Amino acid sequence: MQDTTHARVTRWTQTRTPSGRWSTQRTNEETEDFKPHELSNFLRTSFPGERRHTGYFKQGYLPYRITVPSPDKQVRYVYTIEYYE
Repeated sequence: MQDTTHARVTRWTQTRTPSGRWSTQRTNEETEDFKPHELSNFLRTSFPGERRHTGYFKQGYLPYRITVPSPDKQVRYVYTIEYYE
């Protein structure tokens, strides 16, 4: 990852529906811009049970979506990442 890479991180929570699927409704949605050092620290951190979806971008092979389930598996936290310079 280059030192000039910035990112816009959008995060929200999803809950389980009665059928056991994840809801499509985004609750507590927030967007934040990360500077290169903040982005590096965020991507270096690993959460318990997280799943990372990665892709190839101009800046390299980086995650674009991270999902982290709560311990009881009824809520999950979703992070989407858009990279820019």
